[in-house]
Amino acid sequence: MAALVVVLTAIVLFLIALLTRERLQRTQGYAVWQKPWQERVNKLEIELSQQQQLHARELQAASDQYRSDLNQARHELELSWEQKKRTDRAQSNARSRSALLAKVAEHVAPFLPDFAYNPKDARHVGELFDFLVFDGLEEGHIKNVVFLEVKTGRSHQARQLNSREKLLRDAITAKRVMFQTYVPNLEQENR
Repeated sequence: MAALVVVLTAIVLFLIALLTRERLQRTQGYAVWQKPWQERVNKLEIELSQQQQLHARELQAASDQYRSDLNQARHELELSWEQKKRTDRAQSNARSRSALLAKVAEHVAPFLPDFAYNPKDARHVGELFDFLVFDGLEEGHIKNVVFLEVKTGRSHQARQLNSREKLLRDAITAKRVMFQTYVPNLEQENR
């Protein structure tokens, strides 16, 4: 039995030595196997870092170009806006002067040299039509009563009548004109 114990002890020691040797070889083999992969990983990390730096520079350049283009576009838009404001202001002033000139012309039309009636016979109304001319009133007999609209625009469209003026013209042409007297009741009831 002692021989059996010695044999078994020898077998166990042999197995332990074998396992230890195998483990030692595996550990050293792992280090040998790990070294080329670790070198490859280090090389890939360096390449990755270089690519990141390159892309960061490209991104910065693209960002700088975008900002430059944006600033240029903003500057051009501001210049265009200022030009448009000046143009609009000039056009508005021209329209305003034109409208003011038309209003003045409407009021002074009877005093212009080419006015066809005696200025004293003309009464400015200014709403639906500009003047009511009592042709001959100053001489003591009325030849005609004229509803006169003054048009100062140069374009054909500016010289056309608007819809309300056309309604008045049509009523006059159809002789739907009359004279009436209105006496308002100004007496109030006192209670």
